[in-house]
Amino acid sequence: MAEKRFNIGLVLSNITDVYSNCVARGAMKEAKKQNVDLIIFPGKYVGLEYRYLQIDARYEYQYNVLFDHAAAAGLDHLIVAIGTIAYAYDTSKKLEFMKKFNGNRVMLLSGNLEGYDFLIYDNATGIKEAIKALKEQGKKHIGMMVGQLNNTECSERYMAYRQGLEENGLEFKDSYIITSDISEECREEAFELLDRNPEMDAVLCVNDQMAMVMYDAVRAHGKRIGRDIAVVGFDDQPFAAELDPPLATVRADAVMLGARSVERVANILRGIEDNDSYVPTKFIPRQSGLASLEVYNAQDIDYSADEETLRASAYKMLTDKERDGEAIRNVVDLYIETVRWIRQKFIEQEADEQVLNSFLDMIDTYFAKDVFLPESVANIYGLVDNTFNWAKDKCSKVSRRYLEKIYAYYYKRISGEIMGNYRKQKNHFYDRTHLDNIFIRDTLMFDGNLKDSYSVILRRLSDIGAETAFLYTFTEPVEMRLGEVFPENTGWLFKSYAYGNNVHAVPVDEQKIQVKNAFDNKYLNIDRQHTLVATIIYSGENQYGMAMLEPASPDFFEELEMVTYQMSSAVRTIELLKSREKMLAELHSRNLALEATSREDELTHVLNRRGFYMAADELISKTESGRYVVCYADMDNLKLVNDNYGHKEGDFCIRLTATILKAALGENSFIGRVGGDEFVGIAPATEYCTAELVRERCRQLVEDFNSSMKKVYLFGMSTGAEEYIIDNSYDLQSAVNKADGLLYERKAHKRRTISRT
Repeated sequence: MAEKRFNIGLVLSNITDVYSNCVARGAMKEAKKQNVDLIIFPGKYVGLEYRYLQIDARYEYQYNVLFDHAAAAGLDHLIVAIGTIAYAYDTSKKLEFMKKFNGNRVMLLSGNLEGYDFLIYDNATGIKEAIKALKEQGKKHIGMMVGQLNNTECSERYMAYRQGLEENGLEFKDSYIITSDISEECREEAFELLDRNPEMDAVLCVNDQMAMVMYDAVRAHGKRIGRDIAVVGFDDQPFAAELDPPLATVRADAVMLGARSVERVANILRGIEDNDSYVPTKFIPRQSGLASLEVYNAQDIDYSADEETLRASAYKMLTDKERDGEAIRNVVDLYIETVRWIRQKFIEQEADEQVLNSFLDMIDTYFAKDVFLPESVANIYGLVDNTFNWAKDKCSKVSRRYLEKIYAYYYKRISGEIMGNYRKQKNHFYDRTHLDNIFIRDTLMFDGNLKDSYSVILRRLSDIGAETAFLYTFTEPVEMRLGEVFPENTGWLFKSYAYGNNVHAVPVDEQKIQVKNAFDNKYLNIDRQHTLVATIIYSGENQYGMAMLEPASPDFFEELEMVTYQMSSAVRTIELLKSREKMLAELHSRNLALEATSREDELTHVLNRRGFYMAADELISKTESGRYVVCYADMDNLKLVNDNYGHKEGDFCIRLTATILKAALGENSFIGRVGGDEFVGIAPATEYCTAELVRERCRQLVEDFNSSMKKVYLFGMSTGAEEYIIDNSYDLQSAVNKADGLLYERKAHKRRTISRT
């Protein structure tokens, strides 16, 4: 029997932030390796209510409903990045925030709270390495932007800073530290730190974003970064090496942290002992932390060394990151092959035209690979220069001539590759923009069938990087204001799902689900591993539901907010259209009721005059011509009944007249009250409905009533009925007038009494 695939939840802050993005990438990669299903819940931050007063972030708090969904998901284990989600909270508020996850197995990420398992960076090692390196560069007055000391990691990095100063015999002053926000919102504090410490020659920052701000402060003070004031960051985010000058930093690899968190939780779930709660850090020396502006690389490569040593030197020169990535491997492989050729074909013997052509073919083979150039292109030029400078001194004059052609060819191919990559990126940008526009267009292409519109929303998601998608709505929109708690009794509906471009509506009888089923639904392919990203469906203060999207690659994270906004717009549009349909249906019902009321006689509940003529016209219009029985009737002696027995009895007799006339004409007839006690009726003439039969039925029904009901008075009614060919309303009015005349002929011969004697 196959091993159960565990469901692990990763609860993060803003996934477009570099740190969270890298954590998610590492977790996604490790989840596939561990064969566990991963569900990522990318909310925002807590404790930053002031942000939501800004117009561009007014409703960002809505994303934090994802934390409630994660708590209710019923997953096997949750990883909660408390250090970033709640960085603005003190310990007591963090503990309060974590109460929502009670009942779940939880491991904290980048934070340590009593009673919880955790995984954090070993902050001390990297910080102490940085201080030791700064001292070796001659730095004596080292300050620190410590962030918020109620943040566990900031506090640990600050303590490591203090220990590092002490271990290296460096002075500490209270003025050397300053607290601040741990984002780019620390400009004022960066300037203040330098203003009050003019002797300061180095600054540690608790993350790379703050270090970028410190760059501006150093330059504004007329100082040179690295030489006058060294700047050291923390995290080694992707932009650090691209700054000018490149940022010296403590590498706290967020990709590694994300991967390790999933690995450790998978081990725990499988009963494998894994008690290591720390991820290592190390100092990465770059120019912002150096007294000299020389490039910190492997200029002293020993080209006489074995290939393994050469390979290590090349990696060191090309990148200070881990040895992964196909592009870096391709460059190093080409470098090793180049050194081998130069040794064998240019130094140990003299090169010729054939060797040159073979060498160029080998270069072309490597450059023909789909992924060749890494990000650090400048370092590739340096490696080429180093290699050919070494070779020129070792080979003969003849070989040197061919070597120079190869050197020039290298530069040509690298330049061509750079331009090719630029064109690819440009084309990719245009392609992605085009696909995004198609997605935006098609999510709103609803036809008249709103039931299937939820499927339409998912149709183009695979084109922009979501291989699988599941869409859920709430039975009713949930109003969520800032500071409110998501209601536990919210009803969920599973509306649609998609695999690739194949979209499906969920049958109505399967749509109602519990919240836990949203994360483990019956249409999820259990034969393979999944990583799903949850996102909310909302508009303003209203929550409409949630989507679960499976990214084809981590690059989809960049599309997530756009997708969220567009899907939210589409669902809200559907809800508005549904409300409109419901409103129109109610309005139609009310209009029908109003129309029925306007056509109905209140006392007898047969048609009034207007209603009768409208109904009769409709009946006549259904046939080109026809023969109809038209009957005019009224009650006999209404005044006598009213005067002697009261109007209640009079009203009873009026209703009885209508009832008898309806019964006499039959089900296919229309009856209308056209006066106080006067009625008119029409019915298609058939062998069962003739004028004679109608008159006889009226007579018999009156006789039956008088003999059975035993009223103190005798009820009577008169009728004038005849058959007419009626083609239009003029014929109808003429027939009614004639029937009225017949009635009065019959009525003239009746006695004016209601007595039974």
